[in-house]
Amino acid sequence: MGKPSIFSREYEIKMKRRRRRTFSLIFVLVIIVGIFAFRSNLNTYMTKAKDGISSIFNKKDEANENQLATSKEEETKVIEDSNKEENITDQQPVNNPQDQEQAVEIKFGNGDTAKALYEGEGDNKQYKLVTGLQNSNTAYVSPSGKSIIATDIITQDLKLIDINGAETIVTKTQYVSKAGETFNKDDIIKRYQGYKWANDGRFIDDSHIAYLSYLPYFKTGDIDTYVWILDTSNGNHTAIWGLKGKNISFGNVTDNKLEVTVDEKKYLLMNNGSVSNL
Repeated sequence: MGKPSIFSREYEIKMKRRRRRTFSLIFVLVIIVGIFAFRSNLNTYMTKAKDGISSIFNKKDEANENQLATSKEEETKVIEDSNKEENITDQQPVNNPQDQEQAVEIKFGNGDTAKALYEGEGDNKQYKLVTGLQNSNTAYVSPSGKSIIATDIITQDLKLIDINGAETIVTKTQYVSKAGETFNKDDIIKRYQGYKWANDGRFIDDSHIAYLSYLPYFKTGDIDTYVWILDTSNGNHTAIWGLKGKNISFGNVTDNKLEVTVDEKKYLLMNNGSVSNL
């Protein structure tokens, strides 16, 4: 059968059908493409929505975890602080009266005061050191720690202080010359300004005290200083004639021997008055 003429009605009908089929095919293709595009966008949207929702829940979970971690840290810190407080409490010293440091006050003629620190109670009570000394006043603890010898620079007195704080003046209150003439301490220190009647008392042992004096001479200026020893058990004062000089000072006590420097020469003084070179 031959092709219809382009001028025939049949040709026109066929062309219209062809155009419809073509249009329908294109329409269907557009619909299909649209569906695929829509599904792709929908998947993307759903994925994003899902991710967004997951992110929200993840943030909430993270916040809850952080809050829980913070709570645990705070709880741990409270426990640690509590343990520290318990440790501090455990480490606090017990207020035992026998271990508390106490003091005896020492008064001097110029108004100065010092403190003799001691520890313990009863038979265990001992002096440790003397603080607050000034203006040439001196005070020293005995080897046993049971007494103190203090020298008052104004009154020129030697004060022996026992472990309970009781003071006894052990100064030689007067000097009797070989001719029998008596010289009172208070009169001499008033007459001769700067006179050394008893200076810088030091323990040799618990019952023997060395000190410096101008005795037996009465003047000031160019005068020798002598070392004297007081035996506190009987009250005797003895001059050590071999230890005299213009400049005398006491040093350390070792094995009941007192170091003495006389015009830059060093000696050891024993409690019986014997002297040896150092």
